[in-house]
Amino acid sequence: MRCQAGVAIPEWDWHHRLPTGRFVGPVCGDKITTLRINSVFLDVTDQPHLQRHDLTFIVFLLLPLITCAIFSSYLLLFVIEPITFKSAIFDVAVTTISLAFSGFIYWRYVRRELFTLALRPVRFNRKNQRIYAMRERCRRGQEQYGDVVYEVPWRAKNVHFCIHRSKDANETLYHIRCYHVDEQNRIIFAFSIGREWHFSSMSDLLAQWNYWCWYMNKGPAQLPPPTLFLSERETLTETYLTCMFQWGFNTSAAFRLLVTPLTLINTVCRLLSLWTARDPIWPPRIVAACGREVGDEFDQPSGDTPVGWRATLSARFAGTYPDLPSSLIPEWSGTSDEDENAKEWMADRPQRSMEYA
Repeated sequence: MRCQAGVAIPEWDWHHRLPTGRFVGPVCGDKITTLRINSVFLDVTDQPHLQRHDLTFIVFLLLPLITCAIFSSYLLLFVIEPITFKSAIFDVAVTTISLAFSGFIYWRYVRRELFTLALRPVRFNRKNQRIYAMRERCRRGQEQYGDVVYEVPWRAKNVHFCIHRSKDANETLYHIRCYHVDEQNRIIFAFSIGREWHFSSMSDLLAQWNYWCWYMNKGPAQLPPPTLFLSERETLTETYLTCMFQWGFNTSAAFRLLVTPLTLINTVCRLLSLWTARDPIWPPRIVAACGREVGDEFDQPSGDTPVGWRATLSARFAGTYPDLPSSLIPEWSGTSDEDENAKEWMADRPQRSMEYA
């Protein structure tokens, strides 16, 4: 997520702020973001979680580059004769540029996925109406104080939840961001919540926001169950299925077979990322503020509730877990057509008047 502190909220994001006091669409449903839910808090993923292997893949691109640079330096300086001044300068320059580029890529991207945190959960606490976003691993020897966490109130004038739009050469992508700003509306910090959506999935994004609003404003009662509970500690099977479903949830068996080599590479990359990381440590003050209630009937996953792709898909086939659960918003007064509502939100300036809380 690219976000620079000290600048204004991007214009498109500013015009697509998400209200915390009312719903934004006719449907409420989780879309593969939930880790855990109970009467006190709801843990969801941050945006990069499902795609963290994409950044780790850079490691496999950097290693051959570094190896070739070092090997060519060895050949030119110690094997190939005679050594000339120009060849030595050229070799040193190539090696230096290669190592500098590799170091920049690692420092800019890969270090956030290797030797860091296996999860960066975002916690919605409905009791004190605050949100805690796990961001960075604490320094060595500081584990008793917990990892670095951003904290914002659910409702505040200096906190804005927005839909962020990003474009690349092939498609337009969206995700939900939280901006904490100063008195001049300049960004202090920001973090992403949930997952990333494609152009055709704006209705799912809005249903996801409704899910979090329902939880924070009305509680877990009558809230539909998540599409699945993501595993907080992935097994090898879960890692492979996460990489496989990155290609799409409704792709054919033939297509999945075709992309199996890439899926296996992504699986190795994700495993490398997870194996070099550790579980997050919540600071003691947050643990104290998020104490679970004894005998909480909404504490999930528990008992026979499936966790992860494999268990949930098996439960769906057996008919013991609902398929893509969602519910209609009883008090919704806008259009009942999800697609029409989504088109309004995809406009540069949505016509529906927004009530910001």
